[in-house]
Amino acid sequence: MSAAQVVQCDTSDYGCNGGFQDRALLYVKNAGGITTDTVYPYTSGATGSTGTCQSVSNSQKVLTVTNYVSVSGESNIASYVQNFGPISISVVAKNWNSYTGGILSTCGCASTGCTLNDLDHAVQAVGVDTAGGYWKARNQWGSYWGESGYIRFTYGNNICGIATDSAFYTTVARVSSSNSPTTKPTVSTFRPSSIPSIATTRVPTKTPTSLPSRTRSPSATFSPSNPTLQPSSVRPTIRPTSVPSYFPTATAKPTTTTPTISSTLYPTSTTAICPSYSATSN
Repeated sequence: MSAAQVVQCDTSDYGCNGGFQDRALLYVKNAGGITTDTVYPYTSGATGSTGTCQSVSNSQKVLTVTNYVSVSGESNIASYVQNFGPISISVVAKNWNSYTGGILSTCGCASTGCTLNDLDHAVQAVGVDTAGGYWKARNQWGSYWGESGYIRFTYGNNICGIATDSAFYTTVARVSSSNSPTTKPTVSTFRPSSIPSIATTRVPTKTPTSLPSRTRSPSATFSPSNPTLQPSSVRPTIRPTSVPSYFPTATAKPTTTTPTISSTLYPTSTTAICPSYSATSN
């Protein structure tokens, strides 16, 4: 699917300056769908800027988001991955740019643990080995990075902040030429009876003064004791603070702090810099 469409057209987020996972999902839902990377290719990695939103016709849209649901707690996230499949997670990736392989046991958080304000990257958890004690996640930095584009890190201790914020899974449907979904959602609702109710109020510990209001349209939160989807609250934006040194195409440089990482959720410096992006690893 087209990352460029979300980067350039989702006005509720900040393009190369970062954004929220659930706002991006809500954009796709409200826009009536998303097109492919072939139709709408990613250019921000080469230009170093967000760019201008291009028109996408209904006939070019392939999938739309019908709903998105949050899952909280490391064991609950692991249960979802084991029973249903990949899920979007927020992490601290301060030292990921130097990762070459193996099981990462630290991600640069303080000894007291990762906080909401430490989160700076979003990836897809694709597997978990609870017996072996590690997560496996797919990154967006190309197959040359890490373990062919993937990373493993320790399970069970909220390493990299995987359980600091909720994870998100989506239900989607194909888009017809008339822009109406023609199939049922491809992801089943997550309702294992052993998972506790999920808290719906999450307030950031610090509100940046340089970005617009963080009030968002409500997403949905799942509670096994109440199958009705409930609205969630406000979370801090995920804003990578740098671009890894192996992205030579981004020529603009931050004017404030020294960068450390990058992702498709973008840097916070006043000079917008988008990372290189590999469609084959998404």
